[in-house]
Amino acid sequence: MLNQKLFFPLLIFFIFYLTSLILLACLSKQKSKEKTLSDFYLGNRNFGFIVLFLTFYATQYSGNSMIGFTAKAYRSGFWVICTVTCMIASVAGIFLLAPRAYSLSRKYNFITPIDFLNHQYKSKLLSFSALIILLYGLATYMVSNLKALGHLMEFISQGYLSFESGIIFMALILVLYESIGGLRSVAYTDVLQGIMILIGCIGICVSLYLTFGSLSDIAPRLQEINPNHYKIPSLDKQSLWISTILLCFFGIPLNPHSIQRIYASKSKQVLKKSIIAMSFMPFFTTLLVIILGLYGLYLSPDLSKAESEKITLIVIEKLINKNLLATYISVVFIGSVLAAIMSTIDSALLSFSSMLTHDAYRHVTKNQTQKHLTYVGKLLSWITISILVLFAIYSPASIWRLVIIKLEIMCQLSPAFFLAALNIKVPSKKIVKGLIVGILITLAIIFRKFSGFEIPTIYSNVHAGIWGLFCNCIVLLPFTKIVSSIYSKAFPSSNLDLPR
Repeated sequence: MLNQKLFFPLLIFFIFYLTSLILLACLSKQKSKEKTLSDFYLGNRNFGFIVLFLTFYATQYSGNSMIGFTAKAYRSGFWVICTVTCMIASVAGIFLLAPRAYSLSRKYNFITPIDFLNHQYKSKLLSFSALIILLYGLATYMVSNLKALGHLMEFISQGYLSFESGIIFMALILVLYESIGGLRSVAYTDVLQGIMILIGCIGICVSLYLTFGSLSDIAPRLQEINPNHYKIPSLDKQSLWISTILLCFFGIPLNPHSIQRIYASKSKQVLKKSIIAMSFMPFFTTLLVIILGLYGLYLSPDLSKAESEKITLIVIEKLINKNLLATYISVVFIGSVLAAIMSTIDSALLSFSSMLTHDAYRHVTKNQTQKHLTYVGKLLSWITISILVLFAIYSPASIWRLVIIKLEIMCQLSPAFFLAALNIKVPSKKIVKGLIVGILITLAIIFRKFSGFEIPTIYSNVHAGIWGLFCNCIVLLPFTKIVSSIYSKAFPSSNLDLPR
């Protein structure tokens, strides 16, 4: 249950937060000048640096980032520092995709990531396959975050809202402000939510430092509790580290809401500045929640794995018992966790409805007006969130595993997207063959235990999606020709000619 010292400040903060979301949505509605898909889903492609940067930032950090990384740091120690590198790697992937995706979106009025693939490969089979994979990825992402939202609302309300009613209530708020103003509404609320995440992470770590001392002060006790947390990672863990970085580099940038934010930038210069600024944010978010987990280990060293999932809330309770002034910082931090979850769901939902409307419905019903398509997009958002709420309430806890699977499946699309970003011509048939092989290999490794077929343990140190991606790329032979094309584009003055 929530500490009584936190309940009323958090309740006031929560009411202010929800009210702000609706007011910002109404403000964004006034900014809307036309009823088109470009205006509703891309904010009329007019986002400046502050809005674009903060909507990128708020969207990238979900409830899993804010709570899951903390619990992982509690259990595994300093090894989890690799997650900082992973988040930077995902920004690097976005940086690679951005220049050409932005230029083409301006020239050809792209709305969704599928438009980018259509332009490069002109393959209905590839576009349909990508659509199914990306919709699956968005759906599992939203369901897992809706479940986290339900648990958080149950905690904040001290049980007055059940897990189920918490999901339903917040889903209604979310789809309401999204329907009012589309991406512009989502982006404006992301500005508020991004600021909350940043202040919450910095504030909670400063409070821990002032109350319990620095990391160097608590380090001897941490080493005494679990010396393994300080050891150099084994070769197995180093392999897993590299595999995770690759998975984030190739998988996370393909999130449709990330690509659509590329399209929404006011200019290429604004886009470049926003992505560069994003590369620094893991140090102010991911690293700080890892530090929170280490303080948790210092304060409560004997928690089970299940109990460690609540380490964030345990640390907050111990903090406010020692430092009354930290109560208000704790309120902001809990609010930032809520904001991270909300900003993730609203962005994913908007992308989901845009792809259903633009890439599916529009092709089934020809010659529909932009106003009609915009209305259908809003309607599909309500239908989608209703279905996903049911999944979130009644699905088993194993839905979290589906999030891992979705990233490993999504990264099989990375050759198609990254080769298109580099404008390297590869026949669409080879891209499709590589995609099929990559998905089959990935699923075979993931579900090998159910088949009774044991794969050597060396495979367990590398994600199934990375093995699938490797086989995917093998199908794209001649590989040396692709490498030569990449090298010539990176170093146009070079005369190096790789064997073909």
